[in-house]
Amino acid sequence: VKTKVYALYKPRNCITTLNDPEGRKTVKDFFPRDSGRLFPVGRLDYDAEGLLLLTNDGMLAHRLMHPRHKVWKSYFVKVKGLVTEEIMRTLRKGPKIGGRKHQPLRVKPIHKINDKMWLEVSLREGTNQQIKKMFLESGHRVLKIKRFKIGRVELGELTPGASRILTSEELEELYKDTDG
Repeated sequence: VKTKVYALYKPRNCITTLNDPEGRKTVKDFFPRDSGRLFPVGRLDYDAEGLLLLTNDGMLAHRLMHPRHKVWKSYFVKVKGLVTEEIMRTLRKGPKIGGRKHQPLRVKPIHKINDKMWLEVSLREGTNQQIKKMFLESGHRVLKIKRFKIGRVELGELTPGASRILTSEELEELYKDTDG
């Protein structure tokens, strides 16, 4: 079977599984029934939106999710309050969440609107609700999360609920990123 990898713009209020016993919208709802078995590569919180990769290659999905491969994932994050340079420095060194130190990450301010701030955050590990928790520990509630990049694959012009098949060049880059 030929490897297929899809880039999906996961909308908010959609769960990153293939079926949900509670009947909520899932990422599978955005693909035809005959798409075959697709594995979501990682997760995006129910209320988060943006780039999600899905593939029929379970091994590739596993390699992309494994922290050993250190694939960067980039997000636009909107928080309540203004994040200081000191807090950003702490996050860059590796945030502590619940007493556990996490890998260093990239964070830079994009713009401020009244008492809210947009930042670009890139990380290599993605523990459950890590972005929300690390900002909450510094006193900032996350209002919005949008993932726009995984490795070198970008969300681009996709709109919520739309998907596309990755180009052969993008697929090649993913395999390079995961030593595949």
